[in-house]
Amino acid sequence: MAEDLKKNVNPKLPVVLISPLDWGMGHTTRCIPIIKALTNLSCSVLVACNSAQQKILSKEFPDIPIVPLKGYNISYRKGKLGTLIKIIRQIPKILTSIKEERYFLEDFMAVNEVDIIISDNRYGLFHPKAYSVIMTHQLGLKSGIGKWADRQAQRQLYRFISLFDLCLIPDQKEPNSLA
Repeated sequence: MAEDLKKNVNPKLPVVLISPLDWGMGHTTRCIPIIKALTNLSCSVLVACNSAQQKILSKEFPDIPIVPLKGYNISYRKGKLGTLIKIIRQIPKILTSIKEERYFLEDFMAVNEVDIIISDNRYGLFHPKAYSVIMTHQLGLKSGIGKWADRQAQRQLYRFISLFDLCLIPDQKEPNSLA
């Protein structure tokens, strides 16, 4: 696999690994203009994603190498309370996915040179050998179970964000800001 990637990467150009979260296709489609901009800047781009995301991105970018990366596979329920309970029950699964991303990236970086990592809400994709960017729209978490839980969740979120070199918030400037 590493040899196949090296054939598609020009070592003289900056190499960027971009990876969207798989909670719906919004993260995947949000990465499309970023990938276009990076290729216009003559960067070598690699994408790490699951098979559903690959279907979309390989149609848009047939020449960009795609590295298989397991998704979080989060499921939802109907209604606010059902969704809240379902998400809370999946927290261990989410934390395990973040650890698995770290293992994936350690192995990947051992055989591939990457200059920049752009992670769209994947909190395990940072590395000291690359400039690591987290792109997120979630800065003020509302758990739905109270202020104490909100503060704990936000504290953990900020710990994850602090591991990156840069945090990008894709949003509009005030007064129409949503994030």
